[in-house]
Amino acid sequence: MGKTTDEIIEHLPATRLLKKSDQIREALLCKLTDAQLLLLKGILETMASIEKRIADIEKEIVSRIRHRRSDLKIIMAVPGIGFIAAVTILAEIGNFMDFKKAEQLAAWAGLVPSVYQSADKLVTGNITKHGSRHLRWILVQVAQSIAHLNNSNLKTFFLRIRG
Repeated sequence: MGKTTDEIIEHLPATRLLKKSDQIREALLCKLTDAQLLLLKGILETMASIEKRIADIEKEIVSRIRHRRSDLKIIMAVPGIGFIAAVTILAEIGNFMDFKKAEQLAAWAGLVPSVYQSADKLVTGNITKHGSRHLRWILVQVAQSIAHLNNSNLKTFFLRIRG
């Protein structure tokens, strides 16, 4: 790269790392044995292989979802939903036109609360967990990401419901 240790440390993006610049400088100056270098090379090659495989899989997903590009744009317009979440949701739901109402889709996904009724007493329980566990999982992940958004109506709604 042609950069000095000080230049590398100076351009670190995290301020927490800058506080540990002495430790980083010491780690960079240590001598690695041939065995350690061999292990590091193997680890880096494995990481590169995994990254290439991920890129190949993403290309395949893009080619398979091409015919649903408009659905993908619509679902990705929702804050907190990225490409992977959108593709997962679309893959799990299939044809959303099979559901006449949003309530039917929520029930199919197992995201509606269970209701127990005895005489005049009505008890609302946890979600039923019927349906696709992958869809429920990704929707919970999306809800968690929405909870971290700033100045969002969805975050306000999420916080109100969670309470």
